[in-house]
Amino acid sequence: MIEIYTDGCAIPNPGAGGWAFVVYRDDVEIHEEHGGLDESTNNAMELSGMLNALRWLRANRVAGVIPTIHCDSQYVVKGCTIWRTGWQRNGWKTKAKKPVANKEAWETIAALLDQQPKLSVRIQWVKGHAGVVGNERADELTMVGAAEASGQTLDELQGEEDRLREFYRGGR
Repeated sequence: MIEIYTDGCAIPNPGAGGWAFVVYRDDVEIHEEHGGLDESTNNAMELSGMLNALRWLRANRVAGVIPTIHCDSQYVVKGCTIWRTGWQRNGWKTKAKKPVANKEAWETIAALLDQQPKLSVRIQWVKGHAGVVGNERADELTMVGAAEASGQTLDELQGEEDRLREFYRGGR
């Protein structure tokens, strides 16, 4: 069994961005990657996590196994599993005839999923910050990617994230 967890962050949003994915085979971590940008958005980094996981899958296929990618972004999961085909059919426009945000990343994701031989993969949503080991590990690595890209320390970024969470909870 191959399970992959992807994640992305931007602190604040937009701000220092990080992406990550972690690969597990039979519940043992066998691979991880992370990266980031000094300035990005949360959605762009979530997409980068998925994009890099799909690239890894293409390069490291395992015969007879259908991997599952877990992602805590509904935007990314629904984009990959539901919206993508409609966007492609409509020339990368939404139902409202507006250009799809993050079009280049979506085009690359579509190409990775659709090119032959077809990539067999399950993509499903996982609740973030709920104690799921792979999701928590990917979340940790997004912070490392954001810190490396922005020149901040992990403590500085974590402090900023904690302040933002408290602010949005109403603790202004």
